[in-house]
Amino acid sequence: MEKRAQARQRRKTRFDSKRLSCMEVDSSDEKIKGELSTDESESDSEKNDAYQSTRDLLLRTAEEIFSDASSNILNFQW
Repeated sequence: MEKRAQARQRRKTRFDSKRLSCMEVDSSDEKIKGELSTDESESDSEKNDAYQSTRDLLLRTAEEIFSDASSNILNFQW
């Protein structure tokens, strides 16, 4: 019984040690989630620009594809 109690105590100590190490605060991560710094808001602006240009390219490509398809369908004679 004593060996089992010692093993249980070792496991508990190891678990507590791991848990505490996970709870340590890194000074670089002290920002609150969702809080934006100036640099992050600039990168958000860049992301928005990239999104808009990709979206515009996708819409132009889709328009070309569907206009070609519609003209091909109109050319079919049944």
